[in-house]
Amino acid sequence: MRGKLNKRILSACFFILLSFVFFSCGIEELYYLPQQGQGSREFNTSATIFIDDRLDQIYYATGYAIFYRIYLSSYLESGDITQSPNVRRDINQTLSRHFNELEPFADPTKTTSITTFNTFPSRFFYKLELEYDGVEYDIDEVILKNGGRYIINFNDNMNDHPVTLSVIDTSTGVEKPEKYRLLRTSDIDITIKPDNNRYFLFNNDLNIIDENTKINHDVQRHSANNDGIYAYVLMYLVAVGQNPVNFNSIYSKPTLINIFRLPT
Repeated sequence: MRGKLNKRILSACFFILLSFVFFSCGIEELYYLPQQGQGSREFNTSATIFIDDRLDQIYYATGYAIFYRIYLSSYLESGDITQSPNVRRDINQTLSRHFNELEPFADPTKTTSITTFNTFPSRFFYKLELEYDGVEYDIDEVILKNGGRYIINFNDNMNDHPVTLSVIDTSTGVEKPEKYRLLRTSDIDITIKPDNNRYFLFNNDLNIIDENTKINHDVQRHSANNDGIYAYVLMYLVAVGQNPVNFNSIYSKPTLINIFRLPT
């Protein structure tokens, strides 16, 4: 009996010592990025993103990314799609499935759903990019770690490139004159159609999809036999960082930006 008691005491001392080593070495530290970008939506044509300055205080944070996927459809919708499961199913069943799968990740009350490196790529989401005055930019070069307010517009008008991201001057509340055009991915592993046109505008060439050769790999078919005559895009904002111990990429819980309908 005394031997068992001694073993228990030794085991307890071992675990206490092990815990002390873990704490003293910092192994217990969790590298966490706060969910960001809570904002507002206007139908399926506009979204405003509000970002505070918390990320600027985190040394292992590197910036932001916006993941997107395009869905073809025969269904025309002008209202808010994010609040209507039936409309999402009518537009594209894969859109509906992806939205439902990603909802726990985006829900700030569900802390058990953690964004990983594969959360978006496994569903063939790609990173959005920007262009201004002929120069391309990554999102984290425009949406800064020290916070701000940004507006994404998918207005269907007669301009050549109506899909833009604008920056609001935080000191005046006035929209700055620079309008960044939204671009589909520049990933060299996929081929974008229409040729030499990465803008978020509907074109029949979006229906040219080959999964084997990754032609329009950022686009989801409407159905097996029918071409889409409209297109919608689902977008999420995530904060991005690098784990300083193992150097893996880490992500915050994503924030749903909106489901936009691509102008024609």
